[in-house]
Amino acid sequence: MRDILSNNIIMEDEDQEEKKNGQAPDPLIEKFLKKFLNDDSYNSLSVSIENRDYHEAFKAAHTLKGVSLNLSLSKLAASASEITEYLRDCDNKIIDETVLFRLFDSVSKDYRMTVEVIEKL
Repeated sequence: MRDILSNNIIMEDEDQEEKKNGQAPDPLIEKFLKKFLNDDSYNSLSVSIENRDYHEAFKAAHTLKGVSLNLSLSKLAASASEITEYLRDCDNKIIDETVLFRLFDSVSKDYRMTVEVIEKL
């Protein structure tokens, strides 16, 4: 198995020794990481932003953040958290699309990197 941690997408945890040795994660963790590839929250976020439906974009970003945190996908969780917080209470504020697109670009980059690494398992 390849070392999925080489790109630092996984948070440090009790399996740090395995990570240092370049070993793959526990089979159960690997199973759930592969299920992440079928999660639709990133696509929902993308479509919602494209449609300027910021309430739905917030929900999708929040879901992506939660899934990422549950799987310890640290980089994606961090960027998803930033866009989630920016969109929080979006019904009561003006959204600066320049800021939103910058945040979404960061999420997109982290999402692509995460998917690429998981697909190599």
